[in-house]
Amino acid sequence: MAMRTSLIASYLHAPALAGVLLLLRCALTTCSAEAAQPAAAPPDPATREEPAVEPTKAFEEALVVAIHHFVEEGELDHLRAILDRYPQLVDRTIAWTPQRTPGRHYSLTPLHRAVERQRKDVALYLIGKGANVNADTSGGWTVLHSGAQVGDLDIVKALVKAGAKIDARTEAQPETYEVPPNPAPSDVHRRVHLPAVPSRTPLQVAEQEKHPAVAKYLREAGK
Repeated sequence: MAMRTSLIASYLHAPALAGVLLLLRCALTTCSAEAAQPAAAPPDPATREEPAVEPTKAFEEALVVAIHHFVEEGELDHLRAILDRYPQLVDRTIAWTPQRTPGRHYSLTPLHRAVERQRKDVALYLIGKGANVNADTSGGWTVLHSGAQVGDLDIVKALVKAGAKIDARTEAQPETYEVPPNPAPSDVHRRVHLPAVPSRTPLQVAEQEKHPAVAKYLREAGK
């Protein structure tokens, strides 16, 4: 638990940290929410007029980080402990910037991450929890695009069966030169070359990545 909470702690504000980690431990050990609440302290006249809303927000942020972490690591039991109690977080995204294209940013859902990591049992669980199989990033990259990219036929079939759009297209990206994120003072005038990226369907992605079985299935399913 120490490793998991240290990861989550890095995303939180210090004032809310203790209460958030207590509640998160509660979620992961499936104890009751009531048992996790600290004993009520006497009201402080100086602060009782201000509602304590920040811990709730921080708790939710911690859960989202934990969800993505457990998806990536394939820790289905821990993931289930959170989403069975907080199903509204099943599609919550986290921003991600690819190392090779630092000027382009994407928001990935837990299902995106499960498919990209080929966590089949996790992906099926998320689909069963009502995850949006047509969720896309800011560039139009859907979960089915991810399945076609990694070439996992079972996951691709599950997504299509759940209603994933076979004809979904990514947005074409023009060639650009952009300042890298958080540049050092010596790099403020440097530009990163971002090559043009054409619009693609999941079928075109599967063909480009040389996954013939997936490409064949998508071609037939799209008829």
